[in-house]
Amino acid sequence: MKLESQIEARVGGELLRWADRQKIDLYYLKLNINNFKGWPDRILMWPDREVLFVEFKRPGEVPSKLQAHVHKLIRHLGFEVRVYDDAEIAVREIQDTIITSARAGTRNGVDYPRPRVAPVSPPRSGQDKYRVKSVPDFKKERASRQAPSDSTTEGDND
Repeated sequence: MKLESQIEARVGGELLRWADRQKIDLYYLKLNINNFKGWPDRILMWPDREVLFVEFKRPGEVPSKLQAHVHKLIRHLGFEVRVYDDAEIAVREIQDTIITSARAGTRNGVDYPRPRVAPVSPPRSGQDKYRVKSVPDFKKERASRQAPSDSTTEGDND
C-alpha cells in the first residue's frame, strides 16, 4: 500500500516536469502551518491567479472530520480543495484543470478582469529588492553600548 508521501511526491514530480515542458509557471508548495491542524497537504498556484488546495490520502482513506471542516472553510472562501488517493488520477485531473483555465482565462469558471500591475522600479539605496529597509547591524550596535566601565572591577564584591 502506498503512503500519502509517496503519492504526493509522484504527483509533484510528474506535474512539475509536465509544467516545465508546457512552459507553465507552476508552484507546488507544501503547506506547513504551525498550530493549525487539518490543512491540505499542498497548494498549487499557476498564472491567472489560479489556486488549488490538494489533500493526499492512502488508497481508500478519506479526510478526517477536522480536515473535512477545514476543507469546507477553504471552499467557503472561494478556493477549490481536492482529495486524491491515486497519483495517476491526480496528475490527469490537475493537468486538465490547468489546461482548461489557461485556455479560458478564467478562475473557477468565472471570467475575472486582469489585474493592472504597476511596473516595479529598482530598489532605492538602503532597501533590498522587496522594498524592505536594510536591517541595522545589531551586533555592532550592542558592542558599542557595552563599553567597559571604569567604576567597577571584577574583584569588587563588597
